[in-house]
Amino acid sequence: MDTVKGLPYFIKVGEGTGGVKLGSSTIADVQRIFGKGKIRDEKSKRNGKIYTDKTVTYKAKGLKFFAISTPDSATVIYSIEIVMPGARTERDVVIGSSTQAEVILAYGDPSYRSPANISYDTQGVIFEFSNGVVDRILISQTRQ
Repeated sequence: MDTVKGLPYFIKVGEGTGGVKLGSSTIADVQRIFGKGKIRDEKSKRNGKIYTDKTVTYKAKGLKFFAISTPDSATVIYSIEIVMPGARTERDVVIGSSTQAEVILAYGDPSYRSPANISYDTQGVIFEFSNGVVDRILISQTRQ
C-alpha cells in the first residue's frame, strides 16, 4: 500500500482513487470495487453526437464518480469528487484538516485561488474549503 508519513493515502491527483483510474476505469469497474451505488443518467447532444453523462454516488463513502460516453466509445470515468473525512492525497493534504496554506505548500502556486477553493488546472485538481479547511477534493483527467 502507498503511504505518506507511514499512513495510507487514498487520492492520487491526476490519476484516480481507490483503484479507479481516470480515463480508463468504467462504471462497471467502480461498481466492482465499491458495490452498487446510486446511478443517474443524462443524455445530451453535442456536435451531432449523443452523449450519456453518468454519475455514480456513494454518499456513505463520500465518493461521487462522473463518466461520459458516446455511441462509439466506452463509458469511462473522467472526474471524481471526494468528501470522505480523513482521505488524503499523495502529498499529505487531508480532507477535514488541511488548510489553504498547507495545500499551497504541498502543490505550489495555484491556477486560481479564492477563500472557497484552490484550483490546479495542469494537475487536474480542485480543493474546496469550509471553515478554513479542505472539505472536498475534485480530481479530473489532465489535458495533455
